[in-house]
This record gives sequence, C-alpha cells and structure tokens, in this order.
Amino acid sequence: MILPRFLYNLIIVNLQIFRKKLENFLFGAYGLVFSFLFFLILFFYLFCTPSYSYSVWVVYKGKRIKLELEEYLQGVVAGEIPLKWEEEVLKAQAVVARSWTIYHIIRGKKEFLASQSDQVWLPLDEYRDFLGKVKKAVFETRGWVLTFPSGNIAPGFFHSTCGGSTENAYELWNSEQDPEIKNFIISVKCNKCYDSPHFFWRRKFKISDIQKILKKEDDPISERISKFFSFSYEHTSSGRVRKIFLNPGFYLGYNQIREVLGLPSNFFSFEIDDEDYILFFGRGFGHGVGMCQWGAKKLAEEGKTWREILLFYFPLLKLKKIY
Repeated sequence: MILPRFLYNLIIVNLQIFRKKLENFLFGAYGLVFSFLFFLILFFYLFCTPSYSYSVWVVYKGKRIKLELEEYLQGVVAGEIPLKWEEEVLKAQAVVARSWTIYHIIRGKKEFLASQSDQVWLPLDEYRDFLGKVKKAVFETRGWVLTFPSGNIAPGFFHSTCGGSTENAYELWNSEQDPEIKNFIISVKCNKCYDSPHFFWRRKFKISDIQKILKKEDDPISERISKFFSFSYEHTSSGRVRKIFLNPGFYLGYNQIREVLGLPSNFFSFEIDDEDYILFFGRGFGHGVGMCQWGAKKLAEEGKTWREILLFYFPLLKLKKIY
C-alpha cells in the first residue's frame, strides 16, 4: 500500500519532533536524573550484590586439586550416584551436593576429601563416557540450592537407601551448633527404595569375633564388651539404633555401632543364635538423613522432576537459585 505524499510528509515531521523531544529529555535536567539513577543501579549491581563465585580444594589420592565449584560438582555427581540412572536423579544429586558444599564453605571449610568422609569425587577420566550427561545435570541446576525458611543455605544430606523411612538429622548428629538443622531436616516416610539391594540385609557374627573387633587397648569398655548383647538399646523415632548401653553407664553410639561392626546401617534388630553367634537383621544403607538415592531413582522413574524429588525428602526446606 502506497501512502499519499502529504500523509508521508506528516509522519516524517512528527517523527522528527518526537526525536527532538527525546533528545531534550535525555540531555536535559530529567535526562541527568535518569542517567544518574541508571548508573547508580548499575554500580550496586556490580559492586554491592553478593558474589557467589566459589572454588574448592579437593584432596584426591593425597594430591590437592583446586577446582571451580561447578566443575567439582561434576566429579561428585559421578562419584556419588550411578550415572545410568535417570537425569532427574543426577540433577537432584547435583543440588544436594552443591548445597552441602556451599554450606561448609560458608563455615570456613578449606578443603574436601574425595571420599565418604566428605563427598566421593572422581576425576574426569573416571566418567568420560558419561561426561555429557553429568555436565547437563550440573549445568541445568546451576546455582540452585536448598535453603532453610530463613533463606540460609541448608546442608544437602543424602544416603544410598533409607529402608522405608529417613531420619531426623538431630537424632544422629549434634545439631546444637545449627538449630535450623534440628528444626527443618526431618524424617519422612519413603516406600520408594525397595528396589535397592540394601533394602533388607542380614549379617551373622561370632560373638567372640565381635569381642576381638571391639577390644582396644586402654578402652574402658573392653572388659565389659562380653556382656554387650544382654543390655538395652535406645532407638530414634524412625526405629534406628542410636545407642547400645553397657554396664555400668557406658554405651556404644551411632558411629561406633556402624563403623566398628561394619554394618550397612543402624536400622537393625539382633538376636543371639546358639549363644555363640549373633544375627543382625537390618534395612537400608547409610545414615538415613536427607535424600534417599534409591528412593529418588524410583520417584524419577515415576516422572517426578528434581525439584519434586528434593521437596519430597526435604519438605520443610525451600529451593532457591543464588547465581
């Protein structure tokens, strides 16, 4: 459609008038105010907003390696969860690992062991065949963390198999230094991890062998350990064994029960067999707090997203993108 010449000229004149008024605004008094506010906002954005550029030192086979956080998380995802599992599980793992790492960096932790003492970490050569999948899981959740309702970053606890119920964090660990852990990382019912090879387990020991394992030089309870199995034990609210009491007044705590006896979890009962043997009947693998990895796998297979998986296991926490 061709405009009449007089109409065309009218439009051009009005555009020139509009341009002139715009120039007057930008370079006049109002323009100075506008420019000042623009640069003030830019200054605060660049220099006064929190910086979330993290790097970590990881100790792998005795060597200290410095990595950017997101690069470190790739190795943690590769080390902590089967990479053939669904992508949403890997993404959930990336978020809990990021949350746990930043939580400890903020509190002054300088380096992280590449083992279960902190988080299992693998170098690139160990997962090169799955590199694309691992990178995608970390990149697509970049900056996402778990937080307490206060907005503080929460530690993303996780374990292999809960055995039907996760554990309250305060039941197993001293959370006095961070009351938010006690109040907001809670036990949830989980009927999703039954495919795990560790959902049920059984162990049989000679009582004499256990006595040898537990006997240590200068250990005040070593002389009484032969009476170990005749005394009472204390449970957590989810049914895990928190303490086994010895006479008089000594007890084995959660960490001693699992680590010294080499049991998959402290979610167990036991009985004496023929007075010479003890049978342990248990469920789950790991401490039981936070995200159950085998349960997360099942949720992903049912179509749940990584966000839904995390909020299932951390119902009182929130998800927040901090960078």
